[in-house]
Amino acid sequence: MCRTNISLPGNTVDVSDHLEIECSVVYNGSWSPVFICADHLPGTTINQTSSDHVLYTRLIPASHIEDSSQLNCSMSFTLNIQYQSVFPDIPTGPGKPVYDFVWNTSAIRVVNTSGM
Repeated sequence: MCRTNISLPGNTVDVSDHLEIECSVVYNGSWSPVFICADHLPGTTINQTSSDHVLYTRLIPASHIEDSSQLNCSMSFTLNIQYQSVFPDIPTGPGKPVYDFVWNTSAIRVVNTSGM
């Protein structure tokens, strides 16, 4: 599940603000989900991971988003480090889960509400 912090009508964000994308997934097993969102834009990424949950947050200055852009997030998997340390000989290729998750924002309107 992914969402943004955009609350203005028309999927609008002020150029002086920031866009926050948050993705969350609950999982189990030896493979951990890894999110990638709008990695072509400058911003800050925060990952909070527990044994069965990943909360991914990406903060992007609105001034770096082109008006009417659509941003996307995808999820892949990486072998859980704790599991790999216990079972170092586990193959990392064929057992990897195949799950295609791509999430897109609606077109984002970037406006200057201050009029300057």
